[in-house]
Amino acid sequence: FRSITEPVREINSKVRYLEAAATEVDPKTNTLSCVSIVCEGNSCETEEFQIDYDRLVFSVGAQTTTFGTPGVEEYCNYLKQVGDAQQIKNAIVNCFESAGLPSLTDEEKIKELT
Repeated sequence: FRSITEPVREINSKVRYLEAAATEVDPKTNTLSCVSIVCEGNSCETEEFQIDYDRLVFSVGAQTTTFGTPGVEEYCNYLKQVGDAQQIKNAIVNCFESAGLPSLTDEEKIKELT
């Protein structure tokens, strides 16, 4: 597995699974408004979308809380999947590589490492 959670997508191939937060349900039009967080490298963006449904099944999930701290969604690294840990490792390696450049002053090296 590439995640610390047990994947449910393989249990029933006839069901469409989405990982998102439901922000509104309109039972009259069978429409669900959602927001999903899409991460690339060290930055994350939210993506809002609507989806039609014939049957809606929802369940509790695990969500990392940000406690309303500004900038967390954009700049933090979560540790929910193996790829998250790899991103952190790569960021640390990049800092050491940047700090090792011979043209940097001691002050610039310290900045790269903090």
